[in-house]
Amino acid sequence: MQLFSNNFKTTLAAAVDNVTTSITVVSSVGLPTLGVGDTVLVTLESTNRLVVEIVEVTAVVGNVLTVVRGREGTVASSFNLGSFVEGRLTAGWLNSTATKLGTIETGAQVNTVTPTNVVGLTNKTLDDISNNVGANRVHYKVKNMTGSTLANGTVVKVAGYEAGEETIRVAPTTSTGDVAIGIVHGSIAQGEVGLVVNTGVATGVNTTGYTTGSMLYQNGSGGLTHTKPTTGTYQAVAVPLNAKTDGALLVEFTEPNPVDWDSRYYTETEVNNLLSGKQATITGAATTITSSNLTASMALVSDSSGKVAAHGTVSATELGYLDGVTSSVQTQLNSKEPTITTLPVSKGGTGTTTSTGTGSVVLSNSPAFTGTPTGTTAPVGTNTTQLATTAFVQAEIANDAPTKTGTGASGTWGISITGNAATASALSAGSVAADSGIFHLNNQVVTTSYSIPTGKNAMTAGPISINNGITVTIPDGSTWTVV
Repeated sequence: MQLFSNNFKTTLAAAVDNVTTSITVVSSVGLPTLGVGDTVLVTLESTNRLVVEIVEVTAVVGNVLTVVRGREGTVASSFNLGSFVEGRLTAGWLNSTATKLGTIETGAQVNTVTPTNVVGLTNKTLDDISNNVGANRVHYKVKNMTGSTLANGTVVKVAGYEAGEETIRVAPTTSTGDVAIGIVHGSIAQGEVGLVVNTGVATGVNTTGYTTGSMLYQNGSGGLTHTKPTTGTYQAVAVPLNAKTDGALLVEFTEPNPVDWDSRYYTETEVNNLLSGKQATITGAATTITSSNLTASMALVSDSSGKVAAHGTVSATELGYLDGVTSSVQTQLNSKEPTITTLPVSKGGTGTTTSTGTGSVVLSNSPAFTGTPTGTTAPVGTNTTQLATTAFVQAEIANDAPTKTGTGASGTWGISITGNAATASALSAGSVAADSGIFHLNNQVVTTSYSIPTGKNAMTAGPISINNGITVTIPDGSTWTVV
């Protein structure tokens, strides 16, 4: 771009020949700042005013000018120290400007601003649909061919193009995956042309339901929402500037982004929502996310909240004992009890068994038990076919042992004997019978209490039994011998 400056004047700080392209001047103050592609025209004139050359300055570094020599038909010449360097209006620039001004002519008629034009321009603001750039927004000229009015604030997408009118045909978005291009600025009736704001401030929008300063996304139905889509793509499009029925939005419609490619940081709430959404696809979920591990080699179960936890006592090895189980363990055991068919001889059997059908096993051929088998001890006095333990035998003996009253060599022993004594005849004191002087007879059951006289001994042919409650008294120094 060609730039200009007012009243720039200086002189050469060193002489130049006709090929030099770096010119040193006394001062560069007054020259415009040149950007990339910018230039400024400068005129060189000798001290005697006889030699003139126009140069094009392309760069300024301090007081050194980089120039293109002999511009606008002038000849590159040599100039002495002190020659004039000035910014002047040139014929070449004037001719170029005249050419550009000629483009506004229509035939021989130059379009000028008349009073009628002034009236026509009064309402032609920068926000008019004939402009692409608004005062504080970028908008598109669009046409509504949806069959109904597009309300102010409606989020729209491209629905076609009206080539004759050079307008974009639009319609409300119908999916969060749609590419929205803007928000309607003022309502647009069916078949009418209007504006949609693509970037900048959109006014007259009801923002009472939004949080000021928070991101809004297009919701897939021509509206806005604070809820960001969790699948597919999303399009962040606006930020509420206030919360009013006649509010304002700062909008910027860019391309949609895949949800999985979002590179921004998630909030704690968003992370928890994502985790909760995933719990439906797995069995259980950790109650919290921590860096610690579960107890090693323990079975996993669900706790009272339905979350995954390590069992306190059941290990993975114990759980492995169930490998191969196809139905209820108890049911299988119950079905096996009455079907045992063989008891090895080494286990006390003969190699064969029979079943009662209730789960009991009957051993054949009087098997002998090995080791030290145990059993239930029956109460004292039990008289059945039940097996007796050694503990039962000891208790019975202790219960039936004779007792002695008195002390020392004297006293009375009481003997309780059970059996069939009730059928025996009584033995009376001194009841002794003789047979041929050889056989002495006595009864086998003592049915009445008897005391052996002091200083006497007694002898009885046995075996004998003493009825319950009967006492035989043996004085000290006496004996009773049963042979």
